[in-house]
Parts: sequence; C-alpha cells; structure tokens
Amino acid sequence: MSRSSAPRAGGPTGLAGIDDEILALNLRRIYRLTLILVPIHIAHVLIFWRHDSLLDPAAASWRQGIMTAHAIMIPVAIGLALLSRAATNKRLAARIRRILPTVASLSYLAFGAAIAVVDQLVTSSITPLLLTTLGVASAILIPPRTAAVTFAISMAAFWILISVTQTDPQVLLSQRVNSISMAGTGFGIAYLLWQSQIRTLEQRREIEAQKQELERKNEELALMVNRDPLTGVANRSHLTSVAAVEAARMKRNASPASLVLLDLDRFKAVNDSYGHPIGDAVLRQVAQVLAAEVRAVDTLARLGGEEFAILLPDTPLAEAAKFAERIRAAIEKHTFNVGGIELDLTASIGAASIDPHAPDPFAAAYRDADRMLYHAKENGRNRVCCALEHADLTE
Repeated sequence: MSRSSAPRAGGPTGLAGIDDEILALNLRRIYRLTLILVPIHIAHVLIFWRHDSLLDPAAASWRQGIMTAHAIMIPVAIGLALLSRAATNKRLAARIRRILPTVASLSYLAFGAAIAVVDQLVTSSITPLLLTTLGVASAILIPPRTAAVTFAISMAAFWILISVTQTDPQVLLSQRVNSISMAGTGFGIAYLLWQSQIRTLEQRREIEAQKQELERKNEELALMVNRDPLTGVANRSHLTSVAAVEAARMKRNASPASLVLLDLDRFKAVNDSYGHPIGDAVLRQVAQVLAAEVRAVDTLARLGGEEFAILLPDTPLAEAAKFAERIRAAIEKHTFNVGGIELDLTASIGAASIDPHAPDPFAAAYRDADRMLYHAKENGRNRVCCALEHADLTE
C-alpha cells in the first residue's frame, strides 16, 4: 500500500488493524505507568501529611490541596491500572477499551492543572501542569483531533480555575498565556508521536505484506520447479527426490515400495490427427483420471510426452500390480472429451519393486519398470507387466 493511498488511523476510515495495535500499546503503557504513579501519589500524601507544622493559612491550604489531589489520584490510578489490565485481556466492552486512553489523559491533565492552581497559593510556578502535559503527550498515543480537544479542555480548565488562587493580574495573565503555550506544545508532541507511530506501523505492515508476497512467490516457484506445467502433477525431478527419501525410509523400516510406469498407446496419432492443443488437453484429463486413483502418500508424476510414473510407498509388487491393472482399466473405460471430440485411449504399464540397497534405487527400479513397459508394448499394448514375475496381468 502506498503512502499516498493509505488512509490514516484515527481518520474517518482508519487503516485496518492499526487502531487496534495503537490501542493495545496504549493500554500496556497506561497499566505500567499507573503502577509506577500509585506509589508516587502515596509518597506525596505521606510527605505532606507529616509536615503539619505550617501555621500560615495560605500554606496550610496549599498543603491540604496537594494532599487532597494526590489522595484522589491514588484510587484513580489504581482504577486505570485495573481497567487497562482488563481491557488488554479484552474483558471490557470495546467502547470502554477505546475511551480508556482518553480518560487517562484527561485525568492526569486535570490533576496537573489542579496542582498548578493550588501551587499559586505559595508560588507562581505552573511546573505540575507542564510536567503532566509533556507526560501525557509523550506517554499516550492520542489521535490528532482527540489530542486537540483534550489539551484545549485542560487549558480552558486551568484558565478558569487559576483565578481562584492567583490574584496578581500580571502573574495571572502570564500563567494563562503560558497555559496556551503548554497546550500547544503538548498537542505538537502528541501529533508528531502519533504520525511517527502510524508510519512505523504502516512500514511494519508493508514489510509483512512484502514478506507474505515473497513467501507466496517462493511457494509458486517451488511448485513450478516440482510440477509439470502442463498437467500440474509432479515432474521427473520431484519424483526422483521423493524416491530418494523413500529409499532411505525403506532402509530404516524395511518397508516395501514399488514404481509404476504408464505410457499411452498410439498417442502420437492423437496429436497428428487433432493437433497438439487437443493432445495436451487429453494429457491433462489423463492426469486427472490417474490422480483420482492414487493415495495421498503416492507420488504421481509426468515424465514427459505421454509417459507417467507413480511411486507407491509401503506397497509390495503384488499390490502395485493390482493398482496398475486398476488404472489401466480406468483409462480404457474413460471417454476423453475435448471440445466435442471424443477419444478412447488405452495404456501399457510396467511395474517394478524398489530395492533400497541398490546403488541408485530409483534408477534401478526405473530400468526394471521401463523394461516391463516395453514388454507390455511388444505383447499387444493395453496391458500390465511386472518386473519380478514377468507377468502379464491383463490375460
């Protein structure tokens, strides 16, 4: 997906799945951060609670305000931790999960504004609001429109409430102007981090898509390498590889295996009479007839022209001969229809057992089966001959 065509998460449509990834990341961050913040809130309450010798009324009010704000945030932080944990495990409704980052952002921006307002009783600093603004902007990934509203609400609340504790007109104006700068800075940081995260996730998606496409093309390439392009069955190279593995397995397990070679009788006449496109279509149908007869463990391959081979694991020669007779009869009974042209075909078949102790088990079995195939051709075609018995199973 190109950068220009990809819709942005958080917009009207959103990039599929990215919203969920960002939500999951936010929930994990909220859970971890609130676990850290709970003891910090408790420490503030304990520290200010121990310093109760402040006799100045303004200082006493300041102390009480700080303790109250942090005391309120203790259950809020615990609640956010529990909710984010439950949301991560999807034990909450989807709507609640999605609004939880906004709730956490507003909660801590409100807390920062409250502390800054209370601090005006003893100082003109609004550092708490600056810290919470930067903390929320950098810790929680907020969509741009939500961030604009969130920081605007924080600024408006501070703008209104600061007049309660700050009476100096010049300081009041300065603090209000500073709150605009803080809100703008918070929004800017949130916006940049949001765009950076979106780009990261998009790039990750693109890399994953490219990886999947590469895997798909590799599978297609492997299929092309191992498959006969005309019929879709295995080719000679793949059959040879499978036969080598089967021979090794036979040595370990002392299990039998057989090889069957099949050649269509007088198939050249089909190509000469109807053309090679018709002949190719007939070969595809022959492959389908054979595929319907083989087992899942068998390997059906086209060796070239009108010759096919079938590797039969765990099959002694006597069983292979019965199978060969079955596929010979299936081809003989089948009417091949291509574009309204109906053709009847027969096949000659040779079968041989595979000797796993031979220097080249597949080559040896192929020679034996091919010799039997030639024997079937020489003795009238449309028949099965087996290597060891030299038997003609058709008669």
